[in-house]
Order: sequence, then structure tokens, then C-alpha cells
Amino acid sequence: LIQQKLGTGIQKILALESLPASKKSEADADAFETFRDAVKASRKDEELLAGFAEEDMSRALRFVRRRGSEKKIQSRQAKECLKILLMHAEWHRVAHIEQDLKESLREFLADSPDMQARLDEPPARPVDAEAKGGRPAPSKAATEEEEERIRTLLRTGRDTMQRFGWEFPRDSVLGDFDTATGACRAFYDALNRLSSLCRTGSENAVDVESAGKVLSSLQIEWREVLRFLCSMYESGTRRSYRCRITFIVTTLEQFSPQFRAAVVERGLPWRKVSRDDVQAAASQAAEEAAMSPRVSDEESEPPATFAINEQRQARRQDQQQQQQQ
Repeated sequence: LIQQKLGTGIQKILALESLPASKKSEADADAFETFRDAVKASRKDEELLAGFAEEDMSRALRFVRRRGSEKKIQSRQAKECLKILLMHAEWHRVAHIEQDLKESLREFLADSPDMQARLDEPPARPVDAEAKGGRPAPSKAATEEEEERIRTLLRTGRDTMQRFGWEFPRDSVLGDFDTATGACRAFYDALNRLSSLCRTGSENAVDVESAGKVLSSLQIEWREVLRFLCSMYESGTRRSYRCRITFIVTTLEQFSPQFRAAVVERGLPWRKVSRDDVQAAASQAAEEAAMSPRVSDEESEPPATFAINEQRQARRQDQQQQQQQ
């Protein structure tokens, strides 16, 4: 029940970005209360804080820090919440992934020597749940149930993408942006669940073959899915979802040969070589050329050309002498 509340709190945090400004203030406060209460309730069992997507954890940490910074009356509550989270290995590791997040947490928790020391500690490597004496592997029935839940999410996302003609809407029609964004969320949630389901005990690695079997059981037009995701990435209206889109594409590349082939055929907007990259490469080449040894003009001049030049020079000298006489 507590883990469900944590999930609800995270979903409320993630939903804030798509709300109109008029509704954000109240929703912001509600998300903070829901998430903070769930975090406090998890103190007795740290395993309740495990199993969430890294990006979602990052967003939650940023949200709590922001809330505590903006609402001074809730600063102490936000710090208490962050202290609980950062003592957990997975949340502590996420705080180290993005340098700006780590530094913002360090600044916010500047009055806590214990937390400064905690942020200085290197993150622990993921370990096998069994090695930790954690929860046992799920039963066959539970695994099959989770696989079907994953398939349902993927079908829902696929159907929504198809409804929009496999293109993220460009015009701001009421409800269209949110509905289309829901397709991205469905794929993101499904692939996070799939990665967790197929995770092995070998340094948190994922069994790619098992994940691929779940995807291959579906009839999904992967080329069209990629088309939708690329159009959403380039739309400019859902920039906050770009990390999720790249996660979806990277994960599908790993699990699905058909999707991987579609990427090779189409390419990806975030993997294109930028003009700055080209200019940097050209500048480097020019610098290397300038530093390389050069032969003299005489050495590089063909013999025939050299002879002709000598004749021309002698002719000019004769003309100059005649003029002087």
C-alpha cells in the first residue's frame, strides 16, 4: 500500500508539467503532500523505495528540492523527505547521475553536515536482490500477469499513436496534446516494467532475450512507432519528454531487432551531426594540417614547370637590360 502511494505521488509530480498554470499551484501542493507522506511511511522498510525508474526518481528529487526552496514554510519537511530518500542506495545513485542535481541538493542541504557527507560518498553498485536477502523472484503466475500488463500498455500506446496518424499533433487542439502524450507515457511505463521484470542478478543486467520475446508477441508497426516518437521529439511542445523518448528508443533498440532496423533506416534527430560538430572537426583538421611538416615550393614543383619558370625569368632580365641601354 505504501509503495502504491509512492507511485501515486510520483505520477502526480510527473503530471504537473502538462497542467495549465491556473491549476498548477494546487496540484503542486497536493503532489508534495502525497509524496512526502508516502516517503515518511517508508522509513520502516527501505525496500519500499526500490524499483522506480531512474528518470522518475530524478524528477521527484528535483521536485522536492524546488518545493522546499520556493515554499520556505515547507523547507524543513522537504529536507526531511530528501534525507530519507538519499539514505536509500538507489535514490542516492540517481542523485549522482546528473551533476546539476547533485549540486542543487548539496546547496539545499547545506545546513546538514550528515547529508553533505552522504552526497560525497560514491554511489553503491547495483546488487542482486537475493544477495541482499531481498524479495524472492516472482511466481510464474505473477510474471505472466505482469507481462500481460506490459502488453496492454504497449497496445494502448500503439492505438493512440495510430489514431493520430503516427504523427504527434502540431496544432494546439484542446486535449490532443495530452492524449498523444499519453501514448508516450504508456510506452515509457511499459518498458520500465519490462526492464524490471527481465532484470537478472548479474549486476542489475537485463535479459534481452526474454524482453524480446514479450515484444515479439505483439503486432506493432515499429517503423510507425519510431515515426511518432521522432515527430514528438521534434515538435517543440513537449521538450520535457525528450529524455523519456530517448529512453524508449534506446530500450526498444536493445530489445527489438525490427525496431533497431527501423532506426538504421530512418535515423534519429538527436543523433544527427550538428553544424558545430562539423565546424569543430574542420578546425581540428586545419590545425593538424598547419602543424604538419611541409616541403618547399621548389621541392613540390614538377621539373618541367620549374624549367619554364627559369626561362621566363631569364627573358624578363634580358628585357630589363635592353631598356636600361
